[in-house]
Amino acid sequence: MKVLNILYRIMPSGAEKMLADAADTFKAAGVEGCVLANDDEDGAFAPVLRKKGYRIFRIPWRKSRLHLVEFWRLCRRERFDVVHIHVIRGYSSFAIAAKLAGVKTVVKTMHGLFKARDPMRRIVHSAKRAIARLVGTKMVAIGRTVQENERRTFFNPCRLIFNFADETGFPLASGKIGAEVRKELGVGQDKFVLLTVGNCHSQKHQEIKNHQLLIRALAALPTEKRNKVVYLHVGKEMEGFPERSLAEDLGVLENIRFLGSREDVWRMLSAANLFVMPSTCEGLGVSAIEAALSGREMLLAKAYGLLDFKYVLDSGVGYFELSPESLADAIMKTMESLPIGACDGNAHMREQALATFSMKSGVTSLMKLYKGGEE
Repeated sequence: MKVLNILYRIMPSGAEKMLADAADTFKAAGVEGCVLANDDEDGAFAPVLRKKGYRIFRIPWRKSRLHLVEFWRLCRRERFDVVHIHVIRGYSSFAIAAKLAGVKTVVKTMHGLFKARDPMRRIVHSAKRAIARLVGTKMVAIGRTVQENERRTFFNPCRLIFNFADETGFPLASGKIGAEVRKELGVGQDKFVLLTVGNCHSQKHQEIKNHQLLIRALAALPTEKRNKVVYLHVGKEMEGFPERSLAEDLGVLENIRFLGSREDVWRMLSAANLFVMPSTCEGLGVSAIEAALSGREMLLAKAYGLLDFKYVLDSGVGYFELSPESLADAIMKTMESLPIGACDGNAHMREQALATFSMKSGVTSLMKLYKGGEE
């Protein structure tokens, strides 16, 4: 079975990470994996997917829509059995072109919580979804909140296939490994370590990931508490490093380690006491899934998408309002309930996460859909 996944520029984000994690599992199921970068560049994560065995194609987006002709020719030449569309830009046109090229199965995954700014846009976006379904596209939502949003806002019924992560790559967090990582980073065992994982390499990504809220929350902590805290920032930063500038202005730069993009996220989770996700909006954060699989306690913003976790986990997850004061208060309360220093993960939390977010479950559901079944 030949499957083409359509992405924008290939970056180390949720969909790309899931494809990388599941590469061997898909191969074992008989899938020849391919990826289309619908951008002017392949993207920084393209070499990782190539190494995992994916064939990479690139067709830049054109306002004239001539890229759809190239895409149709690609589908005809390569004879894909499945086209899985992850982009929101032009997805209905991709679906129509794929069907015209003879692709048997077309899947569109809704990765985010999309809103209509006015009634006319709601009608337009609802119509695009209806057209995609009309040509046989199978609609998928990555979480319950996304599924409900699509149904209520755009009258778009979606199958539910949760985002997933490789449970073998994210075993229970290890206090022993965490202590080693802290030593490498120059972080003492007497520190309470916060961790965020997410790229904020553009203005849009920075606004969504909202790490500046955590930086402001650090500044809002009493001095005695703040001196015990170290924040590990994992992910690509925006050009000009505005987050570092904010931290310096607020006097908390020495509390933060900006570590860039890393492939050893599980080791960082082992070093941390608490995973924090202050995003303004998430479909269903893969980084939070990885933290849950590792049994690392989490503080999540009260944002659509992230609220899904409270229905899966009965312990290990807390929420805060999108204000520095609320996050600072939540951090202080968590510091009182969790041990300081590297420690093992929460085994009960991991067990519950495995029941919903395992890669095995996600790939099995996708394969059933690819083969023409209903999920």
